[in-house]
Amino acid sequence: MGMQRAMAGITAILLAFLLYFWGGRLTGNRQYGLISALILCTSFNFILMGRTATWDIYCHAFMLGAIYCLFGAFEGKGSQYSRFTGAGILMGLSFLSKGPVSFYALLLPFLIAYFLIYRPSVRKKGKAILTMLLLMILVSGWWYALIYGLYPDGAEYVLSKESSSWVNRNVRP
Repeated sequence: MGMQRAMAGITAILLAFLLYFWGGRLTGNRQYGLISALILCTSFNFILMGRTATWDIYCHAFMLGAIYCLFGAFEGKGSQYSRFTGAGILMGLSFLSKGPVSFYALLLPFLIAYFLIYRPSVRKKGKAILTMLLLMILVSGWWYALIYGLYPDGAEYVLSKESSSWVNRNVRP
């Protein structure tokens, strides 16, 4: 249990540094990145996630890393294969950590706001984006494919139980 909490704490620190670097790069003002990271570090939900070792801290840290890579890839010239590759791996790890939680909480709002405001050019980046998506699917799906391949009955049981839980228990608006 102690090692799990230590890893969650290290991941929380990594998340704070990622926000610091991304905020500074986004605005060109390192003080903005510092203030953003300090606000994050003092928020109750962030402290709770880092302290109690929930899986949320991992998925959000991986997704913020992916967003940082995506931002650099869209802002950079050329195809930016390495940044899109990094984003794909980090998105896959985020999904592997907690499913699509961070995709809805962080990635989707970022993409909507970024494309509406900055209108980045995706010319000459189509193959790199496709590579990112394929890597994301491979990284995020290998565990599920392995479990389904080795234990198909158990995987189907868990899948049906989880899907019925979402339909029957989580019905609040």
